[in-house]
Amino acid sequence: MVLVLVHDLQRRIRDGKLYQTEELIARYSNAPCEEFFGMKRREYRVSGRERYGIVKNWFPLLDKLEVLNQEWPVYIGELKALLFDKGPEYYGKTRENFYEYLDSEPERKREWNQWMEQLLVYFIYTYFCGAVYDEQPYVKAKMTVVCTIFIAELAQAVYIQNGGSLTFDEFVRLVHRFSREIEHSDQNLNALENAFRTEKTYGLKEILRVL
Repeated sequence: MVLVLVHDLQRRIRDGKLYQTEELIARYSNAPCEEFFGMKRREYRVSGRERYGIVKNWFPLLDKLEVLNQEWPVYIGELKALLFDKGPEYYGKTRENFYEYLDSEPERKREWNQWMEQLLVYFIYTYFCGAVYDEQPYVKAKMTVVCTIFIAELAQAVYIQNGGSLTFDEFVRLVHRFSREIEHSDQNLNALENAFRTEKTYGLKEILRVL
C-alpha cells in the first residue's frame, strides 16, 4: 500500500496536482482500501520459480556498490549462495520452511512482522523527505520496500546457515552489516536510487509480484 500510494503521489507531482495529496492519503487510509489491496496482492502472486528468478536478478545490484568493509563481499556471497545456488526448487522449499518456522509460534510471528514493519518505517523516515529536493518520492519508496525485501531474503539465508533458526541478535547483526555497507556511502545510495529510477526489473509490477 505504501508503494502504490507513493506511485500515485508521484503521478500527481508530475501532473502538477500536488494539491490532491490530502485526498489521496484519506482514500488510502480507509479500511476498504486495505481489503482491496489484499485482493490485488493475490492477483500478483507468482510461482516459487518465478519469484526465485526475480529476486535472484535483483541481488547483483548489491555487487555493483562501493565496498566499505572488505569482509562484506565474502559475507553476502555466502548468503546468496545459500539462497540461490541449489536452484528454484530448493529456494522455494527453504522459503516455505522459513515461514512455517516463523508461523509455528505466535510470538515469533508477531516479532518477525514487527521487525519488518520497523525496517520499513526506518527507511521511510530516513529517506522519504529527501524527495523535497528532487521530487522523486516514488524512487524513495521503492528503495524502502526493496531494501526491506533484501534484508528479509538475507534473513532467510541466515536461517538456512543456522540449520533452521533465527534469533533477534542474529537478525540485528545482519541489519547492522547491511546498513553499514549500503547507507554509509553517498555513492551507494545514489547508485541504488538510480537503479530504482531507471531499471525495469525494479518496476511496480515486479515488486508487487515479489511481495
